[in-house]
Amino acid sequence: MLKTAINALWYLGNIPNSYAFRKAALHPERVQFAKLFHYIKNNAYTQFGQQHNFKHIKTFSDYQKRVPIRDYNEFTPWIQSIIEGQANILTTDSVLCLMPTSGATGDIKLIPYTHELQKEFSQGVAPWINNVFKLKPNIMAGSSYWSIAPNLMEFHQKSAVKIGYAEENNYLTNKIHSLINSVVAVPNSLIKLNSVDSFNYLTLLYLIACKDLRFISVWHPYYFSQLLEQLEDYWQPLLHDLATGSISLHEKININEFQIQPAPKRSEELAKLSANQYTRIWPELSLISCWGEGNSVYALKSLAQKFPQAIIQEKGLIATEAFISFPLGVNQNIKPISINSHFFEFINDKGQSKLVNELRQGEEYNLVVSTAGGLYRYFLQDRIKVVDFFYNLPCLKFIGKPSIN
Repeated sequence: MLKTAINALWYLGNIPNSYAFRKAALHPERVQFAKLFHYIKNNAYTQFGQQHNFKHIKTFSDYQKRVPIRDYNEFTPWIQSIIEGQANILTTDSVLCLMPTSGATGDIKLIPYTHELQKEFSQGVAPWINNVFKLKPNIMAGSSYWSIAPNLMEFHQKSAVKIGYAEENNYLTNKIHSLINSVVAVPNSLIKLNSVDSFNYLTLLYLIACKDLRFISVWHPYYFSQLLEQLEDYWQPLLHDLATGSISLHEKININEFQIQPAPKRSEELAKLSANQYTRIWPELSLISCWGEGNSVYALKSLAQKFPQAIIQEKGLIATEAFISFPLGVNQNIKPISINSHFFEFINDKGQSKLVNELRQGEEYNLVVSTAGGLYRYFLQDRIKVVDFFYNLPCLKFIGKPSIN
């Protein structure tokens, strides 16, 4: 009952953003221009805003003329100023941390993460997760697993701003964030681990402890399939640790930090099963959200075979820099753009910039975004195709990685 109540509070807390999305789907052009000029007004006196004369921008055409499309490398001078501790560089909003992500060439990018950017991600998560609750209402009575990643990237440069993931900076943040954490199977504290083996082991320990696991959100389905395969190697130590509340790792771990609770009864139940009997380990699992496009297709099919009782829902397009689209239902074509998250432009093969209301079904575009994190006309290196419409919103399919002209 407690988990039902907490998830119900989460659902209710998401209603304003869910309603705003449905309303915006009818008038996307109006919503997009309001967002763009909010950025311009709020950040006119930042270093970037002054260099690009934000205070003189009155139209979208002005914005295009004064702000060129840039890739990450062209933003590095401003990001370096943030690293050095300077304020009001890209945004008036304080930079909480610089989120690391790999670029298309494998280079590390450091993305400014602000409170306002966090809110923009929440505006995309809210209508998606509420749709998941409607699709499978029984999820509300159980726990969920949201895939996280350990801080394995090493940075040798000094920075006045935190470089790396912060526990408090995630897509679930809202007014009842602490309550939501109590229905999450694997805690965010695992990002502190510096070993992949330790991270995977503890992730599996938390997961097998969670009998009422009903919803899983991971990125690549191959990652989760590989994680499951490690159950066979770890099965007996995991059952021992589950029964005793201990951690059988060579790496020194502060057990008090991770709060492993002894569950001898659950351990006895699992001891009667094999490590590959996934549907019996998690009998209530109802929905798995993961990538399903590009090189994820075959891994997704494998995951579906492991959990025949669960709906496999393909994720929309999400990057560290921006929340772009999300699925509604299980129709892979219905992934509308997250219209309230950021300001979007679409560059066609003629080099023309098109807005959300100007897109046509069947056509392909290169994606450019402006965000509350301070990336203005940022070339995201994602090529998309419009495959359907939800009200007046284009539904996007990820095609691949283009090159900037």
